[in-house]
Amino acid sequence: RDADDLIATLDDLARRGRDAQDPLFGLVDEGRAGLGGHSRGGDGALMAAAREATRSPRRVRAVVAFGPPATDSV
Repeated sequence: RDADDLIATLDDLARRGRDAQDPLFGLVDEGRAGLGGHSRGGDGALMAAAREATRSPRRVRAVVAFGPPATDSV
């Protein structure tokens, strides 16, 4: 679920960056996202980045995981 939440956040930020009525309009570079987290958050960041790697065009360019418990803890 953590990976789903991160991907939903990327989707929301991208949408807000394209909405001329949103304060984030023009400030979001959809092709240069980075994900990071600690422990279970690191696990979620790794899983989200792996899922995002199959997207075209790519959005996630960097991922940092501090002490993830395991990459298979869905």
